[in-house]
Amino acid sequence: MNNKIVLFFIIISNYVFSQDFGDKMKGRPSFYNYLSAPDSLGVSRILKTPKRSKNIYNSSFELPYPIVLIHGLNSGSNTWDEFINYLEINFNLKFGGRFDVSLNDSQDLYTSNLDIYPTLGADIAFYTPDVIQNADLYSVNFGVDINGQYDEKTVDLSNQSAITKQGKALQRIVKYVLQLTNKNKVILMGHSMGGLAAREYLQNTENWQQDGKHHIAKLATTGTPHGGSDAIGGQFIGVDYSSEAIRDLKMASVFLYGGFESSVSSTYYNKDINCDGEEGSDDYLRGLNEKNYDSNVDYSCVIGTALLGFGDGAVTVYSSNWNNVNSIYSDLSNNIFNTFKLHNGLTNDISSLMRALDEPNNFNTAYEVFLNKSYKGFITQQSDTQKLEEDKYEFYLNHKSNYTFKIENTHYANLIFSISDENRNYILTELIPPMSNEVIVKELDLIGTSYFLEFSSASDENSFEYPYSFSIQENTLGYESIVGNDRVGLFPNPTTSVLNFDNSQIQYSSLEVFNLLGQSLKKIKLTNSSQSIIDISMFNSGIYSFKFRKKNISKTVKVIKK
Repeated sequence: MNNKIVLFFIIISNYVFSQDFGDKMKGRPSFYNYLSAPDSLGVSRILKTPKRSKNIYNSSFELPYPIVLIHGLNSGSNTWDEFINYLEINFNLKFGGRFDVSLNDSQDLYTSNLDIYPTLGADIAFYTPDVIQNADLYSVNFGVDINGQYDEKTVDLSNQSAITKQGKALQRIVKYVLQLTNKNKVILMGHSMGGLAAREYLQNTENWQQDGKHHIAKLATTGTPHGGSDAIGGQFIGVDYSSEAIRDLKMASVFLYGGFESSVSSTYYNKDINCDGEEGSDDYLRGLNEKNYDSNVDYSCVIGTALLGFGDGAVTVYSSNWNNVNSIYSDLSNNIFNTFKLHNGLTNDISSLMRALDEPNNFNTAYEVFLNKSYKGFITQQSDTQKLEEDKYEFYLNHKSNYTFKIENTHYANLIFSISDENRNYILTELIPPMSNEVIVKELDLIGTSYFLEFSSASDENSFEYPYSFSIQENTLGYESIVGNDRVGLFPNPTTSVLNFDNSQIQYSSLEVFNLLGQSLKKIKLTNSSQSIIDISMFNSGIYSFKFRKKNISKTVKVIKK
């Protein structure tokens, strides 16, 4: 390629992206975004890139928060290509781009720092991407050479650098993704060492954003050596036993369990665990497993068990389980997923990855959603024994009004939709039948507070393949303007046997009766009569849901049978 053309690409791409984020990035030829460095046979690989779009975001549905995928030791972002392709093809989620970062840009293996290019001698350098855009999915790539070209076997060991540097790089990546998506939080998912990189960002307050917050909604790890691993290295071609990463990943490492840099073995290129430029300090360093964590973040981890008691071939079952590392992580116990896979196969195990990414089932970690946006969610089996799966979202109310909830259930099981107030009290519960769309209108009047949305359904190992979607809209015209005179007159309620019903005004076409488990008990085709009788004398005493339907409108009324 003509040198003038290369220089033009470097200058233009560097200028455009730097203007967006206020940070100077290292320029490179544009084709480095699309082709890897040649392998031993001189063949370059085509790299995963986002689809170009004139629209800022061209999907009708989106995730509540974008997902940032982080690879492990001696690898690169292509680790996640199969999973990203699956999400794109099956759920129309959007890939926003790859963040290429060198972690040893100074090329000096014997010193370490947290400086960022263009600082002279900086170890960390971000390379200007050709395309990076608002989307659902992003990948991180530490497998680059000092020219910014994709190369997992670099002599400067960028993808075998200190985990402290990886956490620092994630600080900038999280910042960029928040700005790209205009979201308040992101989801981090790391494979192997990538999970420790995510933890280093999250548990080290010095890495957080300028507002003093980490902005992480969920952290999911797969095959991550939370307790370290002495097996890593011997099983993998290209791993340098003297690298910073191997030093940090060892089971008794100072990085994980704390200690003094002066105690680190001299077999490694350097002892600078915290990358402050002062190697071999006698000051005590707190290990990652000694640091606090935020209980308002949702956590999960996937454990490979293909080698039975040993684990996945690189990490033991015990070390992969975050609960075993430190007792303060005991709340993770319900989010541990075992899968019969080897270490490098974990990022292709779609079912386990989807389980790990499932939306929170706790109010304190509920995902925030907003008006006039359409979201996609997944019913993902969380336990082999507990089949009912719940997802919770938080919705902040600014105005007293009637709100329309549009919900689509593509699953083959009933979907139960509920709204709770700020005190976690249920104020509405609706049943959405399989393969249906429902429009639910509800007046909400607690201004300046949060409401919670909950979606629950029966789950199995394949239920994530049938996502639900929903949106919230404020009805500026009022309830009566939307559904007419929708005053369901059921009386007496409570009743011992029969209810009277006037259907002459709203003219619902059908009624279905459900018990508290969401099981359908009775279906009735309605007429436009001003006086109908509904007999429930055969039902046991209890509370039942009467669901009235008319085209795309539905209304549910609670009925008490004495």
